[in-house]
Amino acid sequence: MITATGKEGKKGSASRRKRIAAALSLLLLAAVITSCGEGGGSGSGGNVVHYMASAFDGQGNKTQEVYYTAPGPDGQWFTSDDEVSSYTASSYSAKGDAIKEVRYYGPGSDGAWFTADDEVNSYAAFKYDTDGNRILEVRYSGAGTDGIWFTDDDDVSFYESSIYTVIGERIREVRYFGPGADGTWFTGDDDVSSYSAFTYDANGNRIREAGYFWPGADGTWFTGDDGVSSCSAFTYDANDNRIQEVRYYGPGPDGTWFSGDDDVNFYAISTYDADGNRIQEKKHYGAGTDRSWLTGDYTVSFYEIDIYNAAGRRMQEVSYFSPGPDGLWFSSDDGVSSYTAISYDSQNGQAEEIGYYRAGTDGLWFTGDDEINSYTVFSYDSKSNLIREVRYSGTWR
Repeated sequence: MITATGKEGKKGSASRRKRIAAALSLLLLAAVITSCGEGGGSGSGGNVVHYMASAFDGQGNKTQEVYYTAPGPDGQWFTSDDEVSSYTASSYSAKGDAIKEVRYYGPGSDGAWFTADDEVNSYAAFKYDTDGNRILEVRYSGAGTDGIWFTDDDDVSFYESSIYTVIGERIREVRYFGPGADGTWFTGDDDVSSYSAFTYDANGNRIREAGYFWPGADGTWFTGDDGVSSCSAFTYDANDNRIQEVRYYGPGPDGTWFSGDDDVNFYAISTYDADGNRIQEKKHYGAGTDRSWLTGDYTVSFYEIDIYNAAGRRMQEVSYFSPGPDGLWFSSDDGVSSYTAISYDSQNGQAEEIGYYRAGTDGLWFTGDDEINSYTVFSYDSKSNLIREVRYSGTWR
């Protein structure tokens, strides 16, 4: 039980998690028994919405991801004529760093997918420093004046550059949206769109993210008067678990960012078990009756609890949106908005994920007639690479 000030009774909360875990385990088993069969495209009323199929090289790098959205002329899913919507092809360096990622959206003039004339939608190119940190990501959106993709005149959409400390902590990410006055990309006068700056504690935990959106009154980027758009601050426990996130949207009455009166619009508090698994996250969008943020009378907007098996695998996630009829958050009648049940295969790969969105005709959550709104099945190769992800939707009851 929790009081109006937000203090939670640990015994009640733990026993409730156990009850939910037991109920969800039975529901997951029942859902799996009546779940969709892949061969015919549906089962017990469920229909395939789409699926992703992936290929990997010998080093385990994903080289291709294909998005299928229809079963093709034969009317059967998971056959050779399934309709491709798009696919992404990736290439890697000898070190295993991704160096190019190409998105294709059409089969080209020959009408066949996965041939040399497939139509490119866009692509990204990446560069790294000697320590393997990604320092440049360039997004291209057109083939340029020569009409040929992957040549020097390809149209740059934007690019991001990152700066790291000597120990590999990324401290700045800058986005550029134009080539500047000289009309040439990747020179000193490229137009900055925005940038983010990151700060870390002594353990390497990121404790602040600040976003900047204009160069300030001096008109020069990366100086002390750059305009801050938002800031998030993070707090950790002694085990380096992130226990609090606070988001700020304004500098407060003193007009100065990163001071004690910055304007808050959201914060979250997370709780962990002895194994370091996050078991609860409370999210707050209101300051409470005292109208002061980060005090004991916070206004809970919603919260989530996570339940794990003995191996530390997350089995269920439940979202609550109201304190229920008793008006007290974290009590047995809190209003459920949805929940997800997850199962794993013998190799501990995620096998299935089932989303429930309504309590069913009996009006009770975590019973056999809870209504499913999504069902996803995952398949792996012998090296535990995820090679297929199938999303189903429909009526299962």
